[in-house]
Amino acid sequence: MRWQHVRRAALALVGLQTVGLVGVSTLFYNRFMESVDFGIFAQAFVLIGRGNLNPENTLKHGSFLTSHFELIMWPLSLLSWVTPGGLGLLWIQALALGGCGLVVVAWSARLLEARGLTPRWGAVALGGVVMMVVANQVFWRTVAEDFHFQALAGLLILLAARDLIDGRQRRMWLMVSLCLLCGDVAALLVVGLGITGLLTQGRRRTGVLVVVAGAAWLGLVGLIGANHASHLRDYSSLAGTTLHPGLSGLVHLALGLVTHPGRAISLLAHRSDLLLANLRAGGIIGLVTPLGLGAPVIVLASAGLESHVDYVRAGFQLVPAIPLLLVGSVMALLWGSRRLSGRGPLAARLAAAAGLVLVVSSLGLSASPSSWLLTSSANPTMISPVVARGLDAALAATPADAQVIAQAQVVGRFSARRHVEWAFFGAPRRLPLQARQVVLVLLHASGTPENPTVTRLRHQGAKLLINADGVEAIEWHPPTGRQTLLVAP
Repeated sequence: MRWQHVRRAALALVGLQTVGLVGVSTLFYNRFMESVDFGIFAQAFVLIGRGNLNPENTLKHGSFLTSHFELIMWPLSLLSWVTPGGLGLLWIQALALGGCGLVVVAWSARLLEARGLTPRWGAVALGGVVMMVVANQVFWRTVAEDFHFQALAGLLILLAARDLIDGRQRRMWLMVSLCLLCGDVAALLVVGLGITGLLTQGRRRTGVLVVVAGAAWLGLVGLIGANHASHLRDYSSLAGTTLHPGLSGLVHLALGLVTHPGRAISLLAHRSDLLLANLRAGGIIGLVTPLGLGAPVIVLASAGLESHVDYVRAGFQLVPAIPLLLVGSVMALLWGSRRLSGRGPLAARLAAAAGLVLVVSSLGLSASPSSWLLTSSANPTMISPVVARGLDAALAATPADAQVIAQAQVVGRFSARRHVEWAFFGAPRRLPLQARQVVLVLLHASGTPENPTVTRLRHQGAKLLINADGVEAIEWHPPTGRQTLLVAP
């Protein structure tokens, strides 16, 4: 057995995981299990690809450009010509997650080989890393939570971290630049990368420059008011005042964290159990390394300090931290084994046992795959093929220039158009009417009464498009001068 064979086998297994991630993403797309977040990106993806370079985000009512300043969407939108709807985005996300796994395994294999492990023992150690990657619940949860740029940003910051430690300056700055194009959230990852540089001997000067680059980009995005979707108001309790989008909100938040650190510490302590559970997915021990003390700490802290605890559980929020923690865990274990190598067989066995505990602890989070693989946060139950067939028929019957109003949990597939809104969920919503044709789409379980909004519009002459397979869709032409529609759940 040679190291080359060990490495190839490990990468092949992670390659199979990548295929699985792409397959699950495609399954969710075909089952219409893409909700509002996917719709936001799919709408911009398609419209920019068609030449609308400043599309309005009608699901959140504002310019997509001022959402997170995710400039990378513009070159990626060229893929909208070769993939239907926003499916290309889901594939990009899945491939980025798979890429993270491949980099983690390749980097870990290099570290293990450099440590002097024989191929036989290296296969055992690398097998543990592969298991932590392939069964990692955060990766699989991410593909079940619509689309977000965190996966791509996580891959880019992982590559940048490897280049930073290896001293490849030019390639590192290329990865950093691409990461910044993923928006203001990605800028925090760049700041974290700079912290890793500051903690790494021989890389401190580069670390300072990287921190400045990330902070400057974050400030620029705030200065031009392009951080509306960052929900700074959710951090208002930390600043002691209501925070608003823009640079002033960022400044007040920073001042609040500096002058009243107890607020942040108290909130993080209150959510420590959830944060520790997420750390297990990447290996808690990785937190003691420069890799772990950089971007992962920022990712976990920013999620833990949100007013909504759901962000701590969201896979897409946490996914940039996990690959860095996994590699950091390998580094920490190798450092420990090196320190114990001259202290007899018992010390070596303790190091091996620590690695085994790390793997088992991580895999323990993945014991119930059905809870995070076959459902999403917006769809607590899997949409059946029958209902998906009805939704597909409704989509095919919807005119391309019509405004679509659909249920939040399935609106994503209907978002590849200029005007789309979500409704029929929670409280009544008054929506703007922006097209001459309006199509309402909702799930309609057998035996349940018809939605009151649909009943009212049918009395006003709305045309029934689909009423089968648990799906109802009607086409309505608003009267001249009508500007809004009150939609009841």
